[in-house]
Amino acid sequence: MKSPAFALPSGLPRLSLRRPSNRTVILIGLAAYAVISWMILKSADNPPIRFRLDAARLVESPVVLKMHLAGALSAFGIGTALMMGVKGRGLHKRLGYAWVVAMAITAISSFFLTGLNGNSF
Repeated sequence: MKSPAFALPSGLPRLSLRRPSNRTVILIGLAAYAVISWMILKSADNPPIRFRLDAARLVESPVVLKMHLAGALSAFGIGTALMMGVKGRGLHKRLGYAWVVAMAITAISSFFLTGLNGNSF
């Protein structure tokens, strides 16, 4: 029988935004995302895109689209919490299972999203 004082190493350290290296990586990632997005939008020869949140369109949308959006947004939120939190604890494991369920809802509902793109991929 093992003694209770024996503990396995916890693995990766907790992500902290106080460390300059973590902030640098996040800023480089955001800058790269912004530049690539700008290049894609610039090369499309489309009129400028204006981002407006219209809740009425979401309320009137099909249930499948609402499920897909809810699954994707919850998976994003849970994934962010998982990456920022301490690994190996009970909460991390439960959130991991919740993330898998949210991703499954997103993936399965995507098969039923038809008609949004002219019934073609």
